[in-house]
Amino acid sequence: MRTLKAGLVYFLLMFAFGWVLGPIRELWAVPSFGRMAAMLLEAVIMLIAMIVAARWVFQRFGVRPRFGSAIVGLVAFGILVPAEIVGALWVRGLSLQEYLGSFATTPGVISLLMFLLLPAMPALVTLFTRGRVLAGRFAEFSQTRSLCCTTEYGCPKIETTGTSFDL
Repeated sequence: MRTLKAGLVYFLLMFAFGWVLGPIRELWAVPSFGRMAAMLLEAVIMLIAMIVAARWVFQRFGVRPRFGSAIVGLVAFGILVPAEIVGALWVRGLSLQEYLGSFATTPGVISLLMFLLLPAMPALVTLFTRGRVLAGRFAEFSQTRSLCCTTEYGCPKIETTGTSFDL
């Protein structure tokens, strides 16, 4: 149940953030920088928000990294798709064909890529976070057990902090 709540909260955070960024993009960034630059700027900001939101949701709800991260992303995506369609039809006044056709443009491809990154981001954050933790543990081990190869009397000798082994 915690994982489903985490997925719902992840969706709510990202949807709210996108809801705020959309008007800023359309009213300020597009007239100032052009549609393509505005979409790329929003995509970078949303990408950072996805990473931060995924990490926060994992810490807040204690989601298990192995399968929980995938479930969080899938729950968020399962809620996002109908919410986006409803928003396009009711708020923006587009038909379903117009909305789906908008993905054939370059800004639409960027939007589609961001939609697909939303469910993948929790798993990617878990993957990279676990990799950093493992790398950090290895570095810690390496510092406490620094290996030095020396040759004394013609024999290779491996020394570690406090212990030596003759080969």
